[in-house]
Parts: sequence; structure tokens; C-alpha cells
Amino acid sequence: MPPKVTVLVASYNNARFLPACLESVLSQTYSDFEVLVVDDCSTDDSQKIAEHYSRADGRVKLITTDKNRGVTYTKHLGLQRATGEYVAVLDSDDMARPHRLAKQVAWLDSHPETVLVAGDYGVIDAAGRIIKRQKRVPHDDVSIRWWLTFGNCLIHSTVMYRRQPAIEDDSYDPSYFHGEDLDLYTKLLRVGKFAALPEVVSLWRSHRASVTKYVPSEERDRYYIELVQRSIQWQTGQDVDFDTAAAVFYNTKRPARSDIAFRAGIHTLITAFDYFHESAPRSQSHQNALARCFIKHLVRLRKRNKKQTWWHDGRDDWARGLRFLIVDAGYRWYRDPKLWLNVPLLELFQLIKIGLAARFYRRRK
Repeated sequence: MPPKVTVLVASYNNARFLPACLESVLSQTYSDFEVLVVDDCSTDDSQKIAEHYSRADGRVKLITTDKNRGVTYTKHLGLQRATGEYVAVLDSDDMARPHRLAKQVAWLDSHPETVLVAGDYGVIDAAGRIIKRQKRVPHDDVSIRWWLTFGNCLIHSTVMYRRQPAIEDDSYDPSYFHGEDLDLYTKLLRVGKFAALPEVVSLWRSHRASVTKYVPSEERDRYYIELVQRSIQWQTGQDVDFDTAAAVFYNTKRPARSDIAFRAGIHTLITAFDYFHESAPRSQSHQNALARCFIKHLVRLRKRNKKQTWWHDGRDDWARGLRFLIVDAGYRWYRDPKLWLNVPLLELFQLIKIGLAARFYRRRK
């Protein structure tokens, strides 16, 4: 009988961290799992370490590639070989907290409409010392859906998803050398709901050899922006060009290429808000969550574009987006205490200024 969970461990030259990774899985309070270590032709002792654990515990299995093919192909291969109903991702330099599998399995078992569940995470250094005890991610479906439309808000090593829909959607497309996580998410968003547990389920390791450190951010961004283009189309029905997708891509510090791209980006956000507003549950908490996403996105866009030569004109477009939210959508920002936890204090002064102007505009109408 196949195991309930496949733990997918993609590995390349991580012999230093692989033992801690595997120990964190084997010490789980939940035991009905297999561990697939997919080694991408490592040149260090990673394969020997995986073989040692495989001999000691039959749940650990080693899969090797014929040549180095990259992390996306490695995870694609692992997903094809997985036999569990659920797949839990854990990169070979990260660690799982002891109750991770038990709690995520329990969530998926009791929420059949949920196709993927993630969680908060901690950050450790190369020596395993705690850098950040808890980094929060969005927990509700509407917020996760917003951020995954325009970027990435989840750590892949916290994710557990249902295997069958992932296989059917041919997730982890090897043609994307980077962005395999967002490739998976944008496909599964069309299948069911997402959730994240409000507790630390994994520890993400920050070290010099991490892919996020040695791969140029411009190269990574190119892949992610292409995926954002696709996600915007799939989630909101809008066909946008690369520059517009780049203008609203959340996970970057680069400004929009021009005021034209910025203006188109604001229009894209407004249209997306309308779409999610109509499709999300009509509860006040869900609508407020969506509005907070919109405001937080506008704050980020202002921060990274306000020094551009075209910002004098772009500021009017930015204000138009905020007025849309307050006047047209009727968001009562001053009655939403969670907003103050999501927007920096200095930015709130700007929000209050625009908000008061918008209320005056509403009275005049």
C-alpha cells in the first residue's frame, strides 16, 4: 500500500546540510511517508549520504539524474516518481519542524476543497542558528491568491499539496529554469483553494550557496515575470505584456520601465480587485483582506517608483488606484485595525491624506 505522503527532497551539492534535512523528516511525529531524495548529479558526498539513510530506513529512496539538469527538472522527476496522496516539499538545505507532516495532513484530510497548504517559517543560518523565529505568510485563500497572481508569498519548503492534480497539470515545467514553485502554484490555483497554517512548519536556511544568493536577480525575475503574465491571465482574464507584468510584479525592487507601463499596471490591479471582489466570499473579513492586499501592493509600487523622473505623472495614477478602493469599492480603511499591521507608519500618513480627500470627493458627488 503506498504511503500517505511523499516528502520530495531536491538535492545538489548540499552534503553539509542534507543530514539535518533528512533527520528532521525521520523524526516527524507522523510516520506514514516516503522520502524521495532526487540528486541532480552532485559532485560532493550528497549521494553517499542519501544512500546511507536509505540503507538505515527503507522509507528513504534515492533517485539520481544522468547529468545536472537544474532544480525544476529535479522536482519534476520527483513528482513523477512520487506515490503518496500528498507531496510535501523540503529542499535539502532546509528542515521541517517535528509536527509539520501531521498538521498539514490533518488540514488536507479535513478540507477537501483545499489543494495546497503551506505555513509560516523560521530562518536559520549555515550553522543552524535562528535568524528569524517566525516569518508570517498570508493564511487565507483570497490573500494567498492575490499575491500568487502578482508574485510569490510562500516558501516552497513549507508546502504540501495533492499529488494527482499536480501531475494532471504537468507541474514543474522543466522549460522554466527558475520559478518552479510559482509554476506549480499558478496551476494549482485553478484547481482548488490554498491555505497556510499560522505556525512555523519549516526552517529555511540562508547561506552563501543558496540559489537565491548566487543566481542574478535579473535572471530570476525574467522567469518569474513570465509566470506572473500567465497567472494574471489565468486568474483575472487579462492579457498583459511583459512590461506591465513587470510593473506589478511584487517580489522585486526594480521600478516600472515607464509611466506607460506603470499606468497599465495600476489598471491591471484595479481590474484584478474587481474580479477577486466578485469571486471571493462576501464576508467582511474576506473583503477587508482583499483590500489590504491592494493597499499593500500600492505602497510597494510607490516606494520603488517614487524616485523615477516620470513619477510626477505616475503619482496621479497611483492615487487613482487608492481612490478607486476607497470611493468606488467603499473600503473603510479606518475601521480595519489589521491594516495598521500591514502598512508602514509613514505610508499610513499618505493613506490618511488620500482617504480624507476621497471622502470629501464622495460627498461632493
